Amino acid sequence: MNESLKNYTTIRTVLSEKEWTARTLRICFLLMPWQDGIEVTDELMKAVIGWEGKLNNFFLKSLDAWKMSSSETTAVQELGIADQQILSALEKANADVETSLCDSFNTSAVMRILSDLVTETNSVEALSDQTVISLARWITRVVTMFGLDPDGDLSKPDRIG
Repeated sequence: MNESLKNYTTIRTVLSEKEWTARTLRICFLLMPWQDGIEVTDELMKAVIGWEGKLNNFFLKSLDAWKMSSSETTAVQELGIADQQILSALEKANADVETSLCDSFNTSAVMRILSDLVTETNSVEALSDQTVISLARWITRVVTMFGLDPDGDLSKPDRIG
């Protein structure tokens, strides 16, 4: 796109379209490498909505787990093999996020890491509430750093969603 040819779209124009919000546009920018131009297409909009929907569903599931665990007076659950595998995946994701952010602020890789971790978590049955809550808190922290959580406050490490 070239400004002199008038074949570009401004952020204001995109936001004036009903399907785009400031948050979905922010997700769009984070999904794409910062050094590339972004062509706003219906396909890109579907990818943004898909990513956002996946994380929203994960957070809803996590909040349910948090409510269940906080209402129970039982002792800490013993972690099974699936929990240990997911927690190992979380450790790897944490290291990969750090590497990606130190490598030219590669937000598109981070967004993919978050999506993959949620997919992996959703594919495992019978995770302990503690594991789901740990994942949700970590993901909440990352999306808050990226400005996707309007109520986000990094000083509250126990927040979910």
